[in-house]
Amino acid sequence: MYINGVVTDKIVDEVRNRLSRIDIDGILESDYMEELIQDSAYSPFPTIYNSERPDVIAAEILEGKLAILVDGTPHVLVVPALYISSMHSARSTSSGPISAR
Repeated sequence: MYINGVVTDKIVDEVRNRLSRIDIDGILESDYMEELIQDSAYSPFPTIYNSERPDVIAAEILEGKLAILVDGTPHVLVVPALYISSMHSARSTSSGPISAR
């Protein structure tokens, strides 16, 4: 899920390419998908971010990210992940910069 014109075509093409290479009988949870499309399992920095909060996912999509929804699981994958994404609190999107801690 993404907003056309907000996310770059390069990201959309890369995600489509990685998804098309998946050869598995079934995906029970988004963690399976994350393992199959991530850059490197040994990277100290995450390349895929996941959340089950709709407000966080909506904010990420509005910021130009791409969301991957997997049927049957509440967790949504967001690519590309930035290091700062792991530091956002629940109040980061609804409060000003001074009170969002």
